[in-house]
Amino acid sequence: SEEGETDGESRTSGSADCESVAQQEASDVGDGADAMSAVTGPAVVPAVVPAVAPAVAPAVRTDAADMGREADENGMSLLEAESAQLYLEDGSSREPDILLAEMLADPELLQMTSFIDGAFTSARVGGAEPRKFVVEFPGSSGVPLDAVAVVEDCGVEGVRAAVDAAHAAFGPWAAWDAQARANVLYEWKAAMLEHLADLSLLITMESGKSEPDAAAEVMHAASYVSWFAAEANRVSRGGISGSAQRVEREPIGVAALLTPWNFPAAIVTQKVAAALAAGCCVVLKPSELTPLTALALAELSRRAGIPAGVFNVVVCAQPDLCSRELIQDRRVRMLSYTGSARVGALLLTQSASRILRTSVELGGNAPFIVFDDADLGRAADMLVRSKFLLNAGQSCVAANRVFVHDVVFDRFLALLFSRTEKLHPFILGGGADQREAEDANNSAFGPLIDARALRRVLLTIEDACAQGAVVIVGGKVLDTAGSLYLSPTVVSSVSDEMRLAKEEILGPVAALLRFRGEGEVIARSNSTESGLAAYVFSKSVERTRRVAAALEYGMVGVNTVDILDARMPCGGVKASGWGRAGSSEGLQKYQNIKYLCGEV
Repeated sequence: SEEGETDGESRTSGSADCESVAQQEASDVGDGADAMSAVTGPAVVPAVVPAVAPAVAPAVRTDAADMGREADENGMSLLEAESAQLYLEDGSSREPDILLAEMLADPELLQMTSFIDGAFTSARVGGAEPRKFVVEFPGSSGVPLDAVAVVEDCGVEGVRAAVDAAHAAFGPWAAWDAQARANVLYEWKAAMLEHLADLSLLITMESGKSEPDAAAEVMHAASYVSWFAAEANRVSRGGISGSAQRVEREPIGVAALLTPWNFPAAIVTQKVAAALAAGCCVVLKPSELTPLTALALAELSRRAGIPAGVFNVVVCAQPDLCSRELIQDRRVRMLSYTGSARVGALLLTQSASRILRTSVELGGNAPFIVFDDADLGRAADMLVRSKFLLNAGQSCVAANRVFVHDVVFDRFLALLFSRTEKLHPFILGGGADQREAEDANNSAFGPLIDARALRRVLLTIEDACAQGAVVIVGGKVLDTAGSLYLSPTVVSSVSDEMRLAKEEILGPVAALLRFRGEGEVIARSNSTESGLAAYVFSKSVERTRRVAAALEYGMVGVNTVDILDARMPCGGVKASGWGRAGSSEGLQKYQNIKYLCGEV
């Protein structure tokens, strides 16, 4: 995925409309909407012609954008190019615009320093004040780009201190009985559920997710903790045993965990709970865009009884410095990363010099295949859920290329059009009417994470329109405070050569492509280096089995997009990385296998 790609931009953005349709759009689409929503047979899609300027990208800081281009062309460190330049100037100060602590039932969950050796620690070096950066709310609450918190950067010294603590704690923690480790993990899960509302609010405030979306993530995050707590006993021993032979599993040591911004709770527990259950100690580096949820989870782990040094969280606005320090430290025995393929490749290159064990999930380009015998209503509902409602499509497993059989293409587009028109933006504190609507049908979509993410998505739409694609609905930056909301967008007449089909979109854009045959769509679906998730919609059991077997992807959803489950292995093939999260495989990667042979 491109989660790591947006880490280098300010969220500042002016209001901009994606003028992706001609001046007749209002009358054409308005007339077509009535016809399309009432269609019972093949529909005639309204003619919507792209204008000369399909998209107007929001203003973003040119320094980071230029650095990104220079890195691409000259092979410079993309980690350096994508480091967030979020620091406050030396000697300056800024108070948060939103008094988040007053909104929390438990204000102590709001922490703004790194969690090292069981305590929240200010990373002062030689008596100097630590550098600080702002965590911003990407959504809208009536004031654009509210500062949620001012967070201290731990720097390289903080990373070293965290590794010191984890290394010192490893021996005692590894010696704990597996059931004892499971017991404190269960306590951690209980604390998460007890503070579900506060954790949901933190996710919303730093990532912009709607309240229902954030609450669902907390529940999903808690499921990883409970699963790995139970798994601790199941995989503590294994293999063939006898009078002279035995296979044992042992924790690998200190694990460095790098997590993205799009799931600030779930991917944290997915990695941390597995490593802790295996007997490892960890140093977690969350995204600088969303550090608050990880720090709150650390506080709850402390209350649950997880010993000091076992779980450390370092907050750093320069991920290149933190990751390099972690990789170079020979006490670190494992690196787990979720994020962009480009940054992942650099981390793997750096890790190779040490032959450091790695597990990487690098996103995908998920095909969403709708056959002519599919339940079209269900397929449309699932696509809206995957592309628009779940984190505004900012997920590595979100549908990316929507292949629809030519026979049912217009009917499916009509159904998708009518559903998309009913969606509305999530506005924090939007009032009782909005909350009632959200509770009734969960129809609120959130913003993109920052201006760079929005700009990139708009440019992919512009590229498609320039090559003949048609924006059927959406494609506009909404006129809301913050202006990071892109209206859910459906693009038709997309070809395989367009960026919309070749790249992971990570935004609320459904790119529709026609196909005519099973073999054709399988070949086109597999014509990418990515191989994380794929989706197949058909009423034929034989067809779904046949197509699923032929798709070169690590996960395949059949008539559903709800594929993530703590009990099941999450991961991809090809350039989407290696290693699995969840299931027994998610824990075993943090263990070494030891074979004992001899006579007693």
